[in-house]
Amino acid sequence: MRAETKAIAARTPWRWPAPYRAVVVVVAVAVVAATARTTLASQPVSLAFVSLLVMLARAVPVVYSRDRPITFVAAVVYAASLIVGGPAAGACALSVHVLWAALSDRGARARIVFLGAQYTLAAAVSGGVFMALIGDNALRESASASLAAKVAAAAAFIAVNSLLVALDAAGTRHISRARMNSVLRVHAMAYAASFPLALLVAVAYRSLGHAAIPSLAGVLLIAAYAVRLTVENRLLALHARAVEALGQSCAHEVRPEEPLRRFLALTRDLVTFERAVLWTSDDVGGRLRPRAWHPGDAAVDDVGDTDPDGLLAESLARSKPLVVPDLRRDPRYRGTARAESWVLCPLHLHGRPLGVAQFIRAASRPFSRAESLRLHALAPQVSVAFESARIRHLMLRYANLATTDGLTGLMNHRRCQETLSEEVQRAVRYGRPLAVLMLDLDAFKQFNDTFGHPQGDALLRRVAQILRGSLRTSDHIARYGGEEFMVILPETTRDEAWHLAERVRRNVGGASIEVEDGRIVYRTVSIGVAGYPDDGAAPADLVQKADAALYRAKRSGRNRVHSA
Repeated sequence: MRAETKAIAARTPWRWPAPYRAVVVVVAVAVVAATARTTLASQPVSLAFVSLLVMLARAVPVVYSRDRPITFVAAVVYAASLIVGGPAAGACALSVHVLWAALSDRGARARIVFLGAQYTLAAAVSGGVFMALIGDNALRESASASLAAKVAAAAAFIAVNSLLVALDAAGTRHISRARMNSVLRVHAMAYAASFPLALLVAVAYRSLGHAAIPSLAGVLLIAAYAVRLTVENRLLALHARAVEALGQSCAHEVRPEEPLRRFLALTRDLVTFERAVLWTSDDVGGRLRPRAWHPGDAAVDDVGDTDPDGLLAESLARSKPLVVPDLRRDPRYRGTARAESWVLCPLHLHGRPLGVAQFIRAASRPFSRAESLRLHALAPQVSVAFESARIRHLMLRYANLATTDGLTGLMNHRRCQETLSEEVQRAVRYGRPLAVLMLDLDAFKQFNDTFGHPQGDALLRRVAQILRGSLRTSDHIARYGGEEFMVILPETTRDEAWHLAERVRRNVGGASIEVEDGRIVYRTVSIGVAGYPDDGAAPADLVQKADAALYRAKRSGRNRVHSA
């Protein structure tokens, strides 16, 4: 398998088992078969007319919301259930969807047939409720009772269809409550716009016959346009919110990965996907590396270099998104890829490629061109946010390099002198004590000569770690030079500093260090202590006194603490 296909560890959504959908389809077929002979013989023209309407409603969606089209198929089937009867309307719906599935991609066929079965069962229940309520002659004579029967039939249709929709949505593992609510809101919006009109169509058809359809079809188109505007307005609002959030990343984020993670989180409101990876080009050869991914707890494989002839590399050179309906049909991945649909959105800034945003979901629900453009509309914002955070990160990194010792991570000599001057000024201004420790590793040259300079570097890092653990967070620790360290102790008298120095000496002497050949060795440190105001009021005086005390400790046998 190509490197890109291992973008994130496989997390294939679990669907309701095949028997669940099979039962729904079998029951729907049984309902149609039980009434097929009577239905076809009694009203073939009406059935052909209804099938044509269902096909048109299925072929011309009102609008695409995230990952699925909003259609008025349910409303048309419901109206048909009142006109030609529930089983007949269900037969039309099922036959249209079977035909549609035969013309569709193999991965989507089972879902399309299942949708037809949903409408069939809902129409059968709706028609049954309607006939049960108007079966009595007294009810037929009452217009209000007949209207109540139609409303009850609509409620039955909506209840059955919504139940099957909710069960099918809940069949995906890890689906969030927000996602479930989103699916149901989309259906509720379509029902709210189309079912009152479908009811009006049914009532008018009973009175005027086919002559009522053209005028009511126009009203239905107006309702469809209203739904389209509502959905598109919501998507525009979500897009504006995403642009605002990415703009905030430009101003505040320091870690380059954060704008990328936020981008993936924001796109979940615009398009449905199961997995996503955001690849960025490194500075060496422009190779693509995974930088952010969704879900956040998915483990990204160490994929190494991506194939230069793969889809990721191809999309990086494009200016528009690349849509792959089914990866298995791509000749480069034939026989090795999973049944997945991809959208690859290139990220560019000032004509320079930054990376690729890869969105993945099952091939049974391929990405549309409209969805890819919706994602690509945010590409300029995420590119600017990523580059801004990357530059800010580099600036902070270089600023730290100017003040930090690269080996130990402590303050360097220059920053140490600046900090000492600031702390002495503060101590003099407020009349508070201040102490300085000068530390030197004993026999460090001998250690380097015996074990090598890499082990000497490891020893310096180990001592820096011990110093951090032995002192207070308010104390300042610096690598003064070579094997020498300085500690600045605000609000500390010379006597208190001596006790702190003793603690440091014991901790260093008691810490074991494993060298390259596996031997365990121990090293010691000598420390000199000086303090304000006893040993001077100038930084140079304190450093000189502490340094002199350090050398007295060295001459008197090492592994000691001496005060100025």
